Parts: sequence; structure tokens; C-alpha cells
Amino acid sequence: MSYKILAADDEQMERVALESVISGYFGDQVEIRLAANGKEAVNTAREFRPDISLLDIKMPIMNGIEAGKELLDFLPDCQIIMLTGFTYFSYAKESVNIGAADFLVKPAADEEIIEAVKKAMVQVDKRLLRRRAEEANQKKAMQAEQYMESELVSAIAFSNADEALTGELLEGLGLNFRYGAGVIVDARPWGSGEGGRALKVCQTWARSLEGEERICICGHYSQVYLLVLSERIREREWYKNLLGQLNQALEQAGFRAKIAAGIQVPQLKNIYLSFREAKRNLGSDKRINVHRRETDGAGGSGTQSRQEQRMTACLKAGEYDEAMLYLEQLMELFFDETEEPVLKLYELLVAVNRSLQLEAEVPPVYTVLRRMLCEPEREQVMGLVSSYMETMIDRLIAREGNLDSAWAARAEEYIQANYMNNITLEDMASQIGFSIYYFSKLFKQKFQLNFVDYLTKVRIGKAREMLEQGETSIKEVSSRVGYSEPNYFARVFKKETGMPPSVYQKNAKVTKKC
Repeated sequence: MSYKILAADDEQMERVALESVISGYFGDQVEIRLAANGKEAVNTAREFRPDISLLDIKMPIMNGIEAGKELLDFLPDCQIIMLTGFTYFSYAKESVNIGAADFLVKPAADEEIIEAVKKAMVQVDKRLLRRRAEEANQKKAMQAEQYMESELVSAIAFSNADEALTGELLEGLGLNFRYGAGVIVDARPWGSGEGGRALKVCQTWARSLEGEERICICGHYSQVYLLVLSERIREREWYKNLLGQLNQALEQAGFRAKIAAGIQVPQLKNIYLSFREAKRNLGSDKRINVHRRETDGAGGSGTQSRQEQRMTACLKAGEYDEAMLYLEQLMELFFDETEEPVLKLYELLVAVNRSLQLEAEVPPVYTVLRRMLCEPEREQVMGLVSSYMETMIDRLIAREGNLDSAWAARAEEYIQANYMNNITLEDMASQIGFSIYYFSKLFKQKFQLNFVDYLTKVRIGKAREMLEQGETSIKEVSSRVGYSEPNYFARVFKKETGMPPSVYQKNAKVTKKC
């Protein structure tokens, strides 16, 4: 290792002597710069960035104590060795106070100088190793956090994750937000650049943002999915400005992007609806498409009536994802543009209930109204309405309980053939021909597990078989069962089996020998 050493003394002969002693003993191990006073030493240090500085205390313009103190402000890891021709205790005390590593009295013997420099080099090495370890740990922590973020976004955007899984991932990331919106970025390089690099550009941009919002990101094939979490409601213009900044960052990195955002929702479990809307908006001609409330020439009442009709039609057709999205849009419309949103929501639920002829199969709507009237927060009211709508959908699904069970066999067959790939609930629903919401409900009713938990059990089951054979590394097993991050695989494996994969594999080998 090479060390940078700065020697400052107002006596030229002393400077030359220090350089001669140090370079003569350490040779190519050191690079030395000299300074004639404290001010020159500080200026030289700003450019040279020394690992070790030998400073004479008694120097003109700026003394060694002052220079050392200023130098340590911008180079806190620099090892300071103070030199003085005076043996007064006050100088030694001041040297210690500013953080000097050593103190030598001139004229110091060559051996004393060499020994002091050696000691300083040991400290430089220790600090370097500690800093490298800290950087490595920070890098691992960042990678783990990015992977957990990716799992969170993927679970919500593609798997309609239940609240338990979503809550677990949020807790692991230390996040607790009230509102969320889905954003999809389709970025293509202008020339022959690497398309996957768009994910890194988005991650770097998100980390540079200041404010209370948190943006979680995952890559999905050629697109990037962003989950924007906020403590408060954000207007359309705020999203438009935010995504404009992202578009600028992508353009500067050599990408031509289309960006679309869905509606902001107060329940994380419904953010998948926001992602669905974003995906639909991505198909427009606009470079940046932020959720826009529908309008028409008749004004708000015409828009409301049309959306209510479409929502009811979607419910009757089994298009439950679309119906829930229309509900989110209507709730936003009522709260933003009507004086009595709770009453409007009550009237909406009554009308839908009657249209679907569910009065005898679900709790009376007035029971929800009572709870809504007791809730002061907008998101709590919206949550009650959303939950009641889910109850009505559950009853509609129950009516179709005699559905051909062949779909379940097809689902199991598809999972067994593709568990090692990045399959999602969206993929599964598409394969079976159901909406995401409908498939999610039927799947849980049939298998007593949500899709993500079922897929996890299949993957861990396959992993156990591979580990028991003992011929495959844990990293390779992780990859073969669909986990790109071995550390995350290890956490999931331990949660499912009660022990890390390394211990499981070791126990399997012991059992074989017996």
C-alpha cells in the first residue's frame, strides 16, 4: 500500500531532513509533499489528501495546532504527528485536544520519526479496513433493501398481495405510509445502449429526491414499476412535476421514455388497481400520462353517472378489478367535488346493492353508513366503502361456486412447470382467463392459501429436495427455484422450515450417512 505524507515546517533544513528520513526508510511506499507554514499545509492537504501529516507547532501565518484542527475538519481520518522544539506540557495537551495521533520533540532522532510514522501507518490501515468493511456492509444493506423493495412492488403490482404479506414487507423496510400510487416506466435507449440500465437510472433518481415521500422500485422485463408512497394526498400536478423530473433524468442518461401513473389510493392492498390503470394509460400517445379524472360536456354529474353505470356493468360481467378501479375514482370524485361525500357513497352502495340483487346476502348498507359517519378521516371512510364492495364481490363469486374446477388443475400444472420463473398472479389470472381479483379469491378458497404463499411453498419444497441431494450449492438452489437473491432465499427458507438452508443441507448429509 502507498501512503501520502505531508510534512510542514518553517525551517527548510528541517523539511528536507524529514523528507530524507521518511523516503530513505520507506522508499516507494510513500509519496511526500512539503509545506513552509500552516496555511500552505492546509491548502496542500485539500488537494493532496494526505494519510499522515507531520506539523511543526511553531510556524508563521498559521501554527501547527490551528492547521491540524482545520485539516481534520475536512480529513478526519488523517493521522497528525505534532513536532515542536518546546517541551511545554500545554503544547502536548493542545495536540491531544485537536485529535493529534502523536507528539515528537525536536530534534527528534531518525528512529523516533520512523517509529511515529509506522504507528500512524498502522492506524491508517486499520481505518481503511474498517471503512471498506462499512462500505461493504452498506452495499449489502442497500442491495437487500432494493431487493425487498422489488419484492414489495412486485407483490402489489403483479400478485395483488394480501395485507399480511404487504405489511410484512413494509415492516421489513421500515415504511408506514397512508397513500400510494403505481407508476410504470417504459424506457428505451436512443442508440444501442443497455435497456436494463433504465432501472439503475430510476433507482439513482429516487434516492436523490428530498421530501417525505418514499419510492420503491422493481424492474419487470423492459419496464420499471414504481410504488410512490406518501403521508398525504398529492394533487395531479404534483405527480406531473415528479414524473417530469424522472423523465428528464432518463433523457440525460440516453433514454426515450413513456411514463404513466395510476390513481392514488388510501389502501395499499388496492394499489394493484393503480398499477392496472397506469398500464392502461401507458398505451396513450402521451410521453407522461398522469391519472386524469374523466370529464364531459355535461359536467361532474354526467361523469359520475357514467362511471357508476360502468362500475355496475363490470360487476355483472365479473370484471371485478375494473369495478374496484371505478369505485376508487368515484370515491376521489365525491370527496373532491361534493359537499357530502359520505352520503353520496352511501347512495352509491345502495344503488349497486339493489342492481345486483344482493340485499338479502350482505349486511344492510346502513350499517356501513353508521361506521362512516363516525370516521373523521377520508382514507378510513374510503376503506369502509372498499371493504363493503369486496363483500358484495365475494357474494357474486360465491354464486358461481359450481364453476368447473378444471381451472384449479390448470393453475397447479402451470405453477409446477414455471415455479422457477418470475410468475405473478397477473400471469396466472391471464392463463386461466379470470380477472386478478376473481382468480385471487377463487385460488384462496380452493387452496386455503393466497397465490404468493402457495408459490413459496412449492419453491421451498423443491429447494428442500435439491438440498437433500447435497450436490448443489445454496446459491444455485436459490436460482433454480426462482430467487435471484440468495440472502432473501435464505430468509424465506428459514421462515418456512425453521432453519437456514445451510443447516438443512448439513442435517440432510448427516441423516444420509446414518
